[in-house]
Amino acid sequence: MQTPGAHLLALLDSDTPAIWVCVSDAKGSVPRERGAMMIVTAQQTLGTIGGGHLELKSIEVAREMLLLNAETATRRHFPLGPALGQCCGGAVEVALIPVHESDRAMLLQLQMIEQQGGRFVVERVLDTGAQLVLPLYFAHRIIRLDDAHVKRRVLGKHRIATINPSHLT
Repeated sequence: MQTPGAHLLALLDSDTPAIWVCVSDAKGSVPRERGAMMIVTAQQTLGTIGGGHLELKSIEVAREMLLLNAETATRRHFPLGPALGQCCGGAVEVALIPVHESDRAMLLQLQMIEQQGGRFVVERVLDTGAQLVLPLYFAHRIIRLDDAHVKRRVLGKHRIATINPSHLT
């Protein structure tokens, strides 16, 4: 399974314009948490930010940005109620980030953190002039032997999986 960073790098390598869509804020009852992400190109979408009209509207905005060759990231606020045709009742803010060749070093760093685990911060100036600062958290990827060998604990909102070293001998 390719990570978002790997997908974005592959799209850069193939000269395919893309918009990286991330849930930058989530309040109340929402389909996905802050940090959920998807990638939108003119022909495809990869990942999900929760489905429904929220995702359809986000894809619509992303594809419009692609048509306009947008250079600058933007943010959209979606109340998840009757107006959007979703019954969650919460509200989601979505960051839409055009990905360019100048982002390659940042995406290589993202890919490394996706593999090793840790915190990655997306920072962009938005079309409004405001600053987007979006921390993303990635759990260290491990080979899962079976549930008996993996101990789970929750730290804050983030689930961390660790291997009990005694099972590796």
